[in-house]
Amino acid sequence: MSETKKGKQLFTVARVFFLLIVIPLSLMAILIANGIFKLGVTVKERAVTVLDQKSQEEIKVRAINTADEVTNFLTERKEGSPDCHNYSRF
Repeated sequence: MSETKKGKQLFTVARVFFLLIVIPLSLMAILIANGIFKLGVTVKERAVTVLDQKSQEEIKVRAINTADEVTNFLTERKEGSPDCHNYSRF
């Protein structure tokens, strides 16, 4: 009879623990994750509005130039022997 009471008591303690600890923590985690995603979207939108068209074009040109330089460097490395001058020029 006492084993049955202990089993029921353990089951009740487990339920209370689940209701008071696990569920609220899960809800808080969901709310925090949702807030972080919304914050990320907001920051991205504001960053886009802050950068005007001219700044965006400058960044685009720099990115293209850098990609071209990397391509040229890698092509030279593939075709020729290692050269300190090529590396320092890059």
